[in-house]
Amino acid sequence: MNTELTGVIVTLLLTVLLAIPFGKYIAKVFSGEKTLLDFMKPLERFIYRICDIDPKKGMNWKEFLKAMLTINLVWFVYAFLMLIFQSHLPLNPDGNPDQTPDLAFNTDISFLVNCNLQHYSGESGLTYFTQLFVVTFLQIFCR
Repeated sequence: MNTELTGVIVTLLLTVLLAIPFGKYIAKVFSGEKTLLDFMKPLERFIYRICDIDPKKGMNWKEFLKAMLTINLVWFVYAFLMLIFQSHLPLNPDGNPDQTPDLAFNTDISFLVNCNLQHYSGESGLTYFTQLFVVTFLQIFCR
């Protein structure tokens, strides 16, 4: 009980302490001031040039919707293919079989839209590879 309470208090204190410098950093980024990560500007400009993005121009709702649907479609196809071919991928020491297309679709959509519904039995349904590079990936980037 004591260690649990201590852990909660330490986590809260760390969060508050880190919020101050990260908040100042984000404020500098949005106001266009110089930051510690400005050495990444050439890489950022290169990526903008390749993707034909004007960093000075904002997005309207139609452009945002198009971008959001496009990246979600890419993530859907990526996750679906990984799940239906998981037996052929590395990190499968238990020899888990491929998921059926309907189960892969259900798993993919549920993690893509953040309901995290699972119709398989944990590690007997997913390989270590698909747990890491599909489920965890979607939980992090689809928030």
